[in-house]
Amino acid sequence: MATSPAKFRTRDALLDGVIERITRRLGERVDAFTVRPLSPADLEEALVTVMTTMLTDGRHDPLALFELHLESTRNPRLRHMLTDALQSRRDLIMSQCHAAGIKISQDDALLLEMSVLGIAFTALTTGVPESPGRPIRAAVRTLLAFRAGNSPTKSGK
Repeated sequence: MATSPAKFRTRDALLDGVIERITRRLGERVDAFTVRPLSPADLEEALVTVMTTMLTDGRHDPLALFELHLESTRNPRLRHMLTDALQSRRDLIMSQCHAAGIKISQDDALLLEMSVLGIAFTALTTGVPESPGRPIRAAVRTLLAFRAGNSPTKSGK
């Protein structure tokens, strides 16, 4: 559906429209994911799949999201919507881990989400790594191993 040019008469109105669209699309992706009981091995695969979807289902959404994050450093009113979207993704990570019998904290889930955002930002803006699935898998595996008591510091590695 085409939007008339008159709809966004100011920069703020345009930003509001972009924020609304991106957060709605991200929210739809979160809502479409069904939390279900999984084994820890299947949990890793499910988390990696969901997190890499951000990069494979249209590069424009994550790039727009990163532009909005940068804009929020100059325009604090944008931060609320971005924070809400981040917390929704954090809550999804926590719910899925809990359904698989792995108790992670809000901080752990947020750290994983922020790590994946950093990987996505680097991959989309530099092309390094060419396949972001590997570092995303490493971030997920590290968190899950830590929560399962298999962290390198606990196992002496």
